Amino acid sequence: MQCPNADGELEQKIHQKEGLVITYHQCPVCDGSWLDAFNTNYLKTEDIPQTSDEPTSAAPIQPTCPVCNEALTITHGDNIPQNVQTWKCPNNHGYFFPKGELFKFKRAQEAKINYFKLWSIPLPNVASVLLAIFIFFIVSASLVNVGQRQIYQLQAQNILQFQEAFVADTSVTIAATTTSKTTATLHIGPYEQSMQTKDYILHTLFLSHLTGGTYEYFFTFLIDGKTVRSNTFTFIIQ
Repeated sequence: MQCPNADGELEQKIHQKEGLVITYHQCPVCDGSWLDAFNTNYLKTEDIPQTSDEPTSAAPIQPTCPVCNEALTITHGDNIPQNVQTWKCPNNHGYFFPKGELFKFKRAQEAKINYFKLWSIPLPNVASVLLAIFIFFIVSASLVNVGQRQIYQLQAQNILQFQEAFVADTSVTIAATTTSKTTATLHIGPYEQSMQTKDYILHTLFLSHLTGGTYEYFFTFLIDGKTVRSNTFTFIIQ
C-alpha cells in the first residue's frame, strides 16, 4: 500500500488491547498515518508514537487514497478540530493524517469525551465525537440459495460493530455503531427504549438518575422486517 504523499510503501502497525485489534499504516518517510474510521476512533493516544511537528518531506498538492487512488479532500466538522489537518477518501476508504496530526486528533477526541463525562453531560450526538463508520460487505453469488434463517444469523452476528457505556455519576450514555443502516432499541432489564440515530449507523441513548448497581443491557436491530438481538453487556453505577 502506497503512502498518500507518494513517499513509498506504508508500514502496518498493530495494537491489541482487551481483545480489540487496532491496525493502521504509517509512512516511514513522511510519518503520515492512514486509517479507516473504526481504527481511528478506537486507537489510543498512548499507542501513537509522538513526533516533532516539522514535516520530514514536502506534502504534494493533492494526496491520493492508497486504496482507490482518488484524490483526498481536507475534512472538518464537529468531530474534527479546525487545527487538525485530516484528509478523507471520497469513497470512505479511510483518513490520512500528516505527521503529528493523528496524535493531535486523538488527544482532542479523548478530551471531548472526558469533558462530557466529567460534567455529566449527555453526548449531543455520538457523531460529534466519533468519525462515521462505513463498512461494505461483498456477498458471493454462491450464497444466494442459502436459507433465510442462516442469513439472519449472519446479520445478527455482524450488525453491531462497536458499543460502549460512558458512565458519569448516576447517568450513562450508551453509544453503538452498526455495520449497516438500521434502527436500534436498547433493553435494560424489563425496560426498552429506541435509540437516537445518525444516518442509521451511529446510535446513542442517555439515561439519568440511575441507582447504584450493575446493569445488564443488550440491543435489538430491525433487519428486513426481522428483529435480531446482540450479546448482553454490563455497566456499573457506583
